[in-house]
Amino acid sequence: MCSDIIHPDLPARRRRGESGQTLLLGAIALVILLLAILFLFDLQSVIRIKMKAQTAVDAAALAGATWQKHSLNLIGEMNLIKACTVLISDIPSEHSVPVDFLKNETDLETVQAASDLLSEMQARVSFVGPLIGFGAAQQAAKNNGLNYNPEYGVVVNEHLQRVLNDNIYGDEAVVPQTIEGYSWRDPYASLIAQIADYDYGDNSTPKGIAVSCNTRFLGAPILTSDPPTFIGYLQSKYIYDAINGNYWCAIRDLIRMDFGATGNKWWGDIELLSNSTSFPQEAEYLTLGIDFFEGAHPYNVAESTEALQSVIDSNEAREDLQPLRNSYDAYDPGDPSDTDLKFDPLPSITWATFGSQWGEYSSDTVDTWGNTYLYSNFKQGYTYYGAVSKMITEVKLDSLSGNWGQIDGSDKYMGDAMAFGGSNSGGAYVNSSAAKLKSAEGQMKSGLQNVDASALAKPYGRIHTESSGYITPQTAGMVLPVFEKAAIIPVSLEDPGGFDPFDYQWYAFLTEYLPHLGTVSSLAEQEAWMTSQAHSSWYSSYHAALKKLDNPEWRAQGIAWLDAEARGHDVYDANGNVVGHIVDATNEDTCDDWGSGPGPGTRQGPNMVH
Repeated sequence: MCSDIIHPDLPARRRRGESGQTLLLGAIALVILLLAILFLFDLQSVIRIKMKAQTAVDAAALAGATWQKHSLNLIGEMNLIKACTVLISDIPSEHSVPVDFLKNETDLETVQAASDLLSEMQARVSFVGPLIGFGAAQQAAKNNGLNYNPEYGVVVNEHLQRVLNDNIYGDEAVVPQTIEGYSWRDPYASLIAQIADYDYGDNSTPKGIAVSCNTRFLGAPILTSDPPTFIGYLQSKYIYDAINGNYWCAIRDLIRMDFGATGNKWWGDIELLSNSTSFPQEAEYLTLGIDFFEGAHPYNVAESTEALQSVIDSNEAREDLQPLRNSYDAYDPGDPSDTDLKFDPLPSITWATFGSQWGEYSSDTVDTWGNTYLYSNFKQGYTYYGAVSKMITEVKLDSLSGNWGQIDGSDKYMGDAMAFGGSNSGGAYVNSSAAKLKSAEGQMKSGLQNVDASALAKPYGRIHTESSGYITPQTAGMVLPVFEKAAIIPVSLEDPGGFDPFDYQWYAFLTEYLPHLGTVSSLAEQEAWMTSQAHSSWYSSYHAALKKLDNPEWRAQGIAWLDAEARGHDVYDANGNVVGHIVDATNEDTCDDWGSGPGPGTRQGPNMVH
């Protein structure tokens, strides 16, 4: 009988418990709503800042490419002087009357001295021109609303100090102190200092650098790994974005690799090396990619491809120019084949030529971009890699949600503190809401805090010939004044790549985090090391991505999605019964099936335009 007695206060207690639970759920809802409001406010700030930053880097990239164009054309004009009789006719000779010039070796030495003087001027342009472009890019960025970036200023200042260091850039065994007769180091350092715009009243802080550009610094680091299986992926910044965003299509090959081939330490023994032979012998900012070659070969190529005569004919001001070979044969006095009794000047002349960064696009590149991403195919003669002007900026975001970029820890999440629900249905809902809150916090913690923008531009030129139509500039064998314009192009098309010292967070990840990762056997050990590092917040998003990649369940999730059916159809018998099913396409098959854009291409664009 006692068990059937209902306590008179029980309904009231239940109502009070439900009321308290409602207050807790309401509090959680208010917190989530507050976070949503903060997120939306920050989102509009990001969009506004992104638009301003993109406009600024576009202008900066065009300014840099324009000065690359001017520099290449000026160098090409001096090559044209060397390749034509103007080089000979303008040389005063004390040893011969003009008609007899080059009938003795003394005149040949005079020609070589004149050529060397022009080569020195070309070397000067290869240092000064790109640096003017670098400075013009800073002004263009500032005119479009960007302020100076103190971290970029530090990078330029550190580079300047190395240039001034006699034990680094002053070491003749590592860096030649004269290039084609030009003592480059002091004027080079002076120009960099002018661009840096030091404020000597404020602790000598450089205040001139608003955007960074592509560089080829001496001693650029190189990462190696034993085995080398994963090191290429680990050095790709976009891989980490794809991992954090669960973008399976971009990492489909990576997640299918054998992560157990070398035990738990699948990344291998990573080492950081320094390339002490990497000085390009020209400006390290916005490098033109030119070399110097002594001999007749560049002239012969320019003549055989019809490029030399075409460039002469393209401008009425050059109509009186005559190629050297028209006046001098290829033989010296004493050779039975000699017809003019004069020395051949061409072997004594040094030419500015195109270096290894210049080259033709592959047919696959032309087909993929021309038929897929672009409105129309490439114009003939424009399908080449060469000098490019890549500009990047990073704008700090003052967000209402604050700075969450810290190392993840289970005791640092508000969601953990609010997961106080019990095992009943109401408690399960509380815990579910807390888990969602923690997930949102995790994304905010691992997300990058700054607004980045990048742009790529290049100087364009081509040469029209009678027999081959338009040819690329490097086909001529020497630099000629054929560059007509600078244009913005997709970053993915000709990203110069390499280590970017201006992207200091990424640079620190590559030069600090990854080399140390090569010394530990687990990511847990790496995370313990990060807690003592001053730059740990810089690594956090990349470390979070590697933790996901290290998880076999997460990789299996991605593989399952890739293998899952995207399109299929049932098979019916004569009576209309389903007797089977055929998979027409998996999700992986549709990775490249992007929707058509407004143009004639089949896709809207690559995964990164800017």
